Amino acid sequence: MSEVQCGVLSRARSWLAAATVTGIAAAAWAGYWWLAVPRHDICPAVLPTSAGCRIADRVPTATLWTMIVATLWSATAVLAFARPRGSW
Repeated sequence: MSEVQCGVLSRARSWLAAATVTGIAAAAWAGYWWLAVPRHDICPAVLPTSAGCRIADRVPTATLWTMIVATLWSATAVLAFARPRGSW
């Protein structure tokens, strides 16, 4: 395989890796924000609140995981596109 073909194949793998990681990150973000925000039940205005009604406890956790996944996504994208293109 020529060096040009290896470069094209390597570039295609980089784009495939970036697209895969982007899909996984988007699914993760959608999943835990879907869980963080109450959707179905109207929470009664009583104290102590019932299970699942304290959004104040859920949003910081979802925000933390948003930052973690964004950091991992960024690191993966940088590694996919900034790695050396030379052959082994």
